Amino acid sequence: MDTSILDLAAKLLKISTEEAEAHCKKIEEADAFYFWKPVRGGTSVIIGSDGQWLGAVSSVSFKRHLADYLAGKRSKPKNL
Repeated sequence: MDTSILDLAAKLLKISTEEAEAHCKKIEEADAFYFWKPVRGGTSVIIGSDGQWLGAVSSVSFKRHLADYLAGKRSKPKNL
């Protein structure tokens, strides 16, 4: 995994890069990685190899999050 993806995940989720790396899985069909914040009510983010990403709150299931990402939805960065 590209370290810039790991750094972006850590920044978006407000966790350390070590924690982001520990809570990550590769999504083969999307050429992307799924990262999650391992706390109750934690957020998650899917980041593609191109650096585009889609964030989600805890009430959004992984299945829905992935479906939205595969459908082309992306988050618009505000102030990173």
